[in-house]
Amino acid sequence: MRARALIAALVALAIAGGGAAGAHAAATSTITACVTTKTGAVKILTTAKAQKKKCPKGAKKVTWNVPGRAGADGSSGANGSSKNGTNGTNGTNGTNAPLNVYGPAGRVLGQFAGLAGGNVQFNAYSVMVDGGLYTYVPEGGLSNSAAYLDVAGGPVYTDAACTGQPVITLPQRYAATLDRSTYRYVETHLFTADVWRAGSTSTVPAAAPTYYAVDTGTGNCLVATGVHAGDSLVNLVPTTSPPVLVGPLTIGP
Repeated sequence: MRARALIAALVALAIAGGGAAGAHAAATSTITACVTTKTGAVKILTTAKAQKKKCPKGAKKVTWNVPGRAGADGSSGANGSSKNGTNGTNGTNGTNAPLNVYGPAGRVLGQFAGLAGGNVQFNAYSVMVDGGLYTYVPEGGLSNSAAYLDVAGGPVYTDAACTGQPVITLPQRYAATLDRSTYRYVETHLFTADVWRAGSTSTVPAAAPTYYAVDTGTGNCLVATGVHAGDSLVNLVPTTSPPVLVGPLTIGP
């Protein structure tokens, strides 16, 4: 115990710089000493030559490090520059793909344009085919545009044989908004159909003349009752009929 206390005291003395031995120890990184085993006597080896020699018999060589004084704190370095990446712009939303109406074997009939029907028990499909808007029943057949002579909007004729230029009769407020590019009038005959599109001319007669229309039930040309004074008469132009299919029709992308 006394030997350890003595070593500690000598180390403190060497670090503090006491005497020539202390000055030399402070300049070195380690201190070497010979410690007598029986008595604990310590002999500091102060020269490099002495430190390389062996201790005398009965003594043990010991060494320990001499810690240096702590250096002053360095000044804070400047923050390194960092460049934040700019946020990418949001991609544009893709356009919604239209729904199509399909016939047998996945055949595309046309673009789905909505549901149509006279009451809750019957629904039909509005289908855009070659620029025209048609009504198809789910079984695949084309639907007539009108079934009665007194329904305004059906084709009427000026001759009693229903062979001349057909026109449709519309109230003026409807004639102004008629989409002539998509309007189609259809009269079906089993697996075929007669189709007209709205023409570019229209007239408003001063008085309601007698017009004739084809009775879809009998095929006879009868007096039309759906023409009124002040109605616009829009000419109809025959056009190609879309296909009449055997359904059922399906809807999908």
